[in-house]
Amino acid sequence: MIDNLKLKMPLNIQFMMNEGKVYLLEINSRMSGGLQLSCKASGINLPSIAINQLLGIERKWEYPDFISQKVAHIETPICLY
Repeated sequence: MIDNLKLKMPLNIQFMMNEGKVYLLEINSRMSGGLQLSCKASGINLPSIAINQLLGIERKWEYPDFISQKVAHIETPICLY
């Protein structure tokens, strides 16, 4: 999809399934909220690569010599009253 639309920026694509059909909800030209977890798990600094590409500096999207990590984010609800 990204290649067909010729998109060259960080983006977030959201889909939804309903009754066996896949629907495209939106394409945001921003990085998703969980990006820091993706970077930590993969060892790839995605924001750095994206900024360099915007500056005309080509960076490879490759995995470093790094063992992937499992990551999680747990939110704790608080009462505001």
